[in-house]
Amino acid sequence: MDINEFKSAWLQHDRKLTENLSINETLLKKVNMDRSRKELNKPLIYEIVSFFFFIILIPVFIFLAVLYRSESNMLICGILATVALVLGLVLCVKKIRLFYRIDYFNQPVIQLQERLALLKSGILSARKIEVFFLLPTLFITALVLMLRYLRGIDLFEDISFFLPLILPGLLVTIVGTVFINKYLYDKKIKNVEHLLMELKAYQQEV
Repeated sequence: MDINEFKSAWLQHDRKLTENLSINETLLKKVNMDRSRKELNKPLIYEIVSFFFFIILIPVFIFLAVLYRSESNMLICGILATVALVLGLVLCVKKIRLFYRIDYFNQPVIQLQERLALLKSGILSARKIEVFFLLPTLFITALVLMLRYLRGIDLFEDISFFLPLILPGLLVTIVGTVFINKYLYDKKIKNVEHLLMELKAYQQEV
């Protein structure tokens, strides 16, 4: 084999190797992006369901606020519940928008990592509002209004009697929310971060 034939054979081999690496990268990206999309689909669906849940509940608590407008305590509870629901709705919209800004198949890995970081930051910011304001406010006001409407019980008349029931319920609600956030959001986002890092590492090696 002369030098020209050797060069030609080497070029062919190099071209095939490059093509194979490109195919492998494409396949790895497709597999990882499919897995990433599936990982984040569950929290996205949860947010969409929550969005419609808030839309349904807002008119209910507006109705209760109007119904008990002559009772200042109940009216305030109705207003606070409505404000909490509207806030929850706004937070849902913001998070859903962050989810939809992630284009798994048309964005480079670095941009995907940036969008994922924005999503993570948005979820953490919303979580603080949800755990420390939205959930306690909504739980207490909803409990007060629903007991008044369904059972005719006024919690304000003897709050000390119902306090042992309210506090455990509130605690369970907050712990449940933290649990959901940990396994539905944190774990899923961490899995996607790992998949993106794996793809980025492969691209750098190539």
